[in-house]
Amino acid sequence: MNIFKQFIKSIYSPKDISTFRNQGMGKTFLYIFFLSVLSVLPLFINFVQNFNNIYDDAVRIINEEVPDFSIQDGKLHTDINEPVIIEESGNSTFIIDSTGQTTVDDVESNYDDTLAFLEYDVVINLNNQTQTISYQQLGLEEMGRTEMQQFLDFVGSVKSVIYAFSFILFYLIQVAGQIISITILALIGLILKNALKLNINYGHLWKLSTYAITLPTVFFMIMHFFHAIVPFASLINWTVMIIMLHLTMKEIPKTDID
Repeated sequence: MNIFKQFIKSIYSPKDISTFRNQGMGKTFLYIFFLSVLSVLPLFINFVQNFNNIYDDAVRIINEEVPDFSIQDGKLHTDINEPVIIEESGNSTFIIDSTGQTTVDDVESNYDDTLAFLEYDVVINLNNQTQTISYQQLGLEEMGRTEMQQFLDFVGSVKSVIYAFSFILFYLIQVAGQIISITILALIGLILKNALKLNINYGHLWKLSTYAITLPTVFFMIMHFFHAIVPFASLINWTVMIIMLHLTMKEIPKTDID
């Protein structure tokens, strides 16, 4: 059975999943890579959309709305003694604060999809993930409005590189997360194996667990695509995975000694 048929069967058929226990580990890992691509796509699409929105807002705001500023010795300076917070449509926020009143934790906790120029750092908050980079790390120890406009132009010219790097990073994190989940689920399968009195080893359980995670993975992939928030997501995820593994194991004959 090819990988696409396995994917469809793994959504609804524990009986078919039970037959995958005797296939090679190479095909099992190939399925993990395939499933990780599918599950990371909605996250990546959301990232690209949010990045573009924030970038476009930043260009317009730097050109039209923010006060004059400069960066000297890695520190932001403005003529205003309070933070400038500009909220755009689509829940994106732009912050420029040379006073030190706004912290990285404030940006992470209080705002979604945010680009913040703080006293010593640039903070980017996208998809509930926050990255903090100092002006010195960016090579912006000395900069004014004109240099900032040039910097944003440079960022715009390397968007494709940023997207490619981000996709690879998201993908590697997703693959690692899937492997960890499968390993833990297979350990739970050892308990289920004893309860069901099955003659299967941990390797079989690991393969079965790989396919047992398909249904919740597809569900949360769809939820991410539609930006839906699922209450108790982790509990639902693990409950469905364990149920699918249990139903799959019940399809294995107790006399199976492969």
